[in-house]
Amino acid sequence: MPLLPSPAVPLSQLILLRAVQRLDAITPLDDVQALRQAHAAERAPAARLLLRAQVLAKEKGLDRELAAWRARLVWVALAAALGVGLLSYGLVKAVVGDDRQINAVAALLAVLGPHLLSLACGCCCS
Repeated sequence: MPLLPSPAVPLSQLILLRAVQRLDAITPLDDVQALRQAHAAERAPAARLLLRAQVLAKEKGLDRELAAWRARLVWVALAAALGVGLLSYGLVKAVVGDDRQINAVAALLAVLGPHLLSLACGCCCS
């Protein structure tokens, strides 16, 4: 039975839930204590699943791993942005060549503009 995400559930809890489900599919986890805690604390099945996953993730160290990856995400995003900028600049240089001149800002905007616009729409609309 798939868990439908509620707007009130943070993404990190859903990521941990999915990670625990995958671990449980590989090798069954010892979740007797986690199930007891979940049944004692929550009434709704979805909330029980989230609490069970949270307890098991803490036992397995998945919450610390997620925090470490979130800290690295800023650097990965910066590196990706730098890479896109350099590749775009190289693309513009390859298309234009050395003997012609164009407005570099307009060329980069033409290359990156649609992607930036779709990214902004996706962030604002969701």
